[in-house]
Amino acid sequence: MQPATSTCTTTSTLLFGASVDITFKDCGADDATVTGLTPNALTLGQSQAFTGNGTNKKHITGGTFKMSMTGIGGVSLLGKCAGDLSSAADCSIGLGPITIGKLSFGGLKFPQEPGTLSLPDVTTISLPKALPKFALSTTTKLEATDQDGATMICLEIYSKAAADAAPAGVEDNWVTPIAEEPAAPVMDVNMFALTSGTAVGITFKDCGADDATVTGLTPNALTLGQSQAFTGNGTNKKHITGGTFKMSMTGIGGVSLLGKCAGDLSSAADCSIGLGPITIGKLSFGGLKFPQEPGTLSLPDVTTISLPKALPKFALSTTTKLEATDQDGATMICLEIYSKAQ
Repeated sequence: MQPATSTCTTTSTLLFGASVDITFKDCGADDATVTGLTPNALTLGQSQAFTGNGTNKKHITGGTFKMSMTGIGGVSLLGKCAGDLSSAADCSIGLGPITIGKLSFGGLKFPQEPGTLSLPDVTTISLPKALPKFALSTTTKLEATDQDGATMICLEIYSKAAADAAPAGVEDNWVTPIAEEPAAPVMDVNMFALTSGTAVGITFKDCGADDATVTGLTPNALTLGQSQAFTGNGTNKKHITGGTFKMSMTGIGGVSLLGKCAGDLSSAADCSIGLGPITIGKLSFGGLKFPQEPGTLSLPDVTTISLPKALPKFALSTTTKLEATDQDGATMICLEIYSKAQ
């Protein structure tokens, strides 16, 4: 892994705030015109329903819809989101397997007669309290087609960080602050682009502990889309009855990919891999059996990692660190595991 010398720019750091501002535009349809949309803000950390109104000039008995959402740089944030106009539908907001929220289409009642157009709870959006900046400025588009194939509705909804949001430079525990250096590379929205592959290569290093030395780790690859257990072995020079552990994981640019992951050495634990509420996989600590006697060190299924078939680029090269402390406060294990795209 390269030394952590990158800085995080506004596309990869996170913004905290109470809300994002909402505006809209009718983008032109054969049947109806949307003239109003409320409310004009989306509260982060809550589910917010939006209601539209306008005018309609046709007797409409049904149809179909499709929705899309793009973020900074035109990155697509919504998978397939389409269906029957009379039926509600839930769609995931995110980047491929990385989910950051939910968009729901409320469904319309039919028939719709000429005159006033009413769109109660036409869409509902749920987003976490803190957002990666690639998702702060978005365009959501609703296109509806009537029973005759004519366009019924064309509506664009725009979100933008509200004035009460925290300044761009604020860091939090999603992104570990990295020391700035002249001419250092920057992390931009392309770091969230997905890269597909079958596996990532695995190497390791014993980083030095008082009690034990890890001399082997298998297998030497992690198959994407599957859960992979890793087993270590080595030597131990102390009678150990228990202790505690902590694990960390960093990606490209030193970005932190693991929340709090610590506990008792004899107990298994599951930890989420990702950026705050953006989860891309799972890391599990298998727990150790005690006592551990001087001699051979055996670490069966010491950690298990699950990652999706397609990875964001910030997670392609990672360093995972396991630090274990024995009952006397001495370091029992210090192990670094490195992943790199093959």
